[in-house]
Amino acid sequence: MHVNNQSVSEWCRKGKDDFHGYCRFCDTDIKCDNSGKAQLLQHAKKEKHKQATKHVRSNNQAKLLVTAGAPSTSSSSSSNRTSGANVISFNYNDTSLSAEIYRLAKMASCNFSLCSADHIGDTLKQMFPDSKIAAGFNLSRPIASYIIGEGLAPCFKTVIIDDVKKSNLPFTMHFDETTTARVKKQMDLTLRYWSPTHNEVWVAYYTSLFFGHAEGAKVASRMFSPMKDDGIPMGKLIALARDGPNVNKTILNELQQMIKDDYPQFAGFADIGSCVLHVVHNAFGKGLEKYGKEVDQLCLDLHAIFKHSAARREDYQQLQFDMGVELHTFQQHTEVRWLSIGPAISRIMEQWDAICQFIRDLGKNEKTAPKTINYKRVAAMLTEGEKDATKVLLEFLKSTFPLFEEFLTLFQKSTPTIHLIYDSMCLTLLKVMRRFLKPTALEGKFGATLGSVSCEDVKLQLTDNELVIGDQTRKALACLNPAKQRLAILGITAFYVATVSHLQTRLHLGYKLLRDLGCLNPLKWH
Repeated sequence: MHVNNQSVSEWCRKGKDDFHGYCRFCDTDIKCDNSGKAQLLQHAKKEKHKQATKHVRSNNQAKLLVTAGAPSTSSSSSSNRTSGANVISFNYNDTSLSAEIYRLAKMASCNFSLCSADHIGDTLKQMFPDSKIAAGFNLSRPIASYIIGEGLAPCFKTVIIDDVKKSNLPFTMHFDETTTARVKKQMDLTLRYWSPTHNEVWVAYYTSLFFGHAEGAKVASRMFSPMKDDGIPMGKLIALARDGPNVNKTILNELQQMIKDDYPQFAGFADIGSCVLHVVHNAFGKGLEKYGKEVDQLCLDLHAIFKHSAARREDYQQLQFDMGVELHTFQQHTEVRWLSIGPAISRIMEQWDAICQFIRDLGKNEKTAPKTINYKRVAAMLTEGEKDATKVLLEFLKSTFPLFEEFLTLFQKSTPTIHLIYDSMCLTLLKVMRRFLKPTALEGKFGATLGSVSCEDVKLQLTDNELVIGDQTRKALACLNPAKQRLAILGITAFYVATVSHLQTRLHLGYKLLRDLGCLNPLKWH
């Protein structure tokens, strides 16, 4: 049934009961208990309704549909398959609008700026003057923002929700919170589930929540409400993936109770502990607090010296060329990126001779020498009396950080790796322990038993000459006098002890579930 060149089903839905319809454009209930169809037609003829549906009835307005079937092959429609669904943009006359939808989907998937939509229609007209599609192509920043946010996003969210429901299998939810540039707390939620559409484990973004105060109970309620409204089977949620702050424990407990209230048969979440990536990264930081905290600042200062000075960059590049050093710039180290100090140290060691020469030359003339605190700190660490000790420290950290980097890199993936976590974290701990503890102290130790080894016991530690510190570190150590050598060895040992102590107390060595999930590793099947 059509009214005003528009199907009634496009605007009318079932109302609050069998005797009412609902107009989604006017947000109005329509009584139809008397003459039925005639009452619906009467509503459609009202001026308010005509104005509300004006843009929908216009042939210049694109419409979006999400279907699970094959896309239409008609000349007046086009489709784009995303997340196992067909997003169909259709228009009665103008196929240019279909092209606009494709462009917006590309912008969203590649994180293009919305400003890139401004005047793109004029550009296409100049590029393809004989194209009717280009002639009708019209986008701008407001239009792009509206269609992506109010059209594409809800469509794709519906696809994900329907896929989770269709799976009808247990799933997990991942959440993490950060403070945005606009000083708002943003929490992103993603779902990991078996996708019947893709026939594999699928990780999909679900939604984002924003907070001022992010108390545990409030966050749990905000997480539960949209999932319940969307009809996601919360009773099949088996685990939450999270980091380690205590507030997250409150979120877990509160959310678990909310689900139990709605699903009495819900048995609770599987406890797989908090994020082990944070534990391993923080362990390296604990070691730096004992031996190497000045290196963190050195990496920042060296980058700052060259960051805003074109003249220094040019002078240093010339020095690199003269000394036959690779023409590389210094890598920026930041505390919020896991082990970014590793690549920064490697670059410093690659440029070591050139750095020492350049800093020394900068300070020869007191009038032209930089007065910044960055330069003064770097110069103090590279004086004739200190640069050898600095080199020992840098070489040691360069040889050590790959132990941690290997673990962090392995588990920063979207592929299922839970069957690898337990063995990998035990092996990482064991590798660090073997660098300074005697083999007899570690004999037969693995898993939970590694936590019982007293790494602070001097009797269990290797001698100074047996410590595993890397060949380049040992070579640099030989250039120090005996007193400084001893200080360096004590610092290295303190680094190892602090690192291992943190791993022993924070890793989930006693979690039997994590250990038993190792049976899913195909390498253990033979």
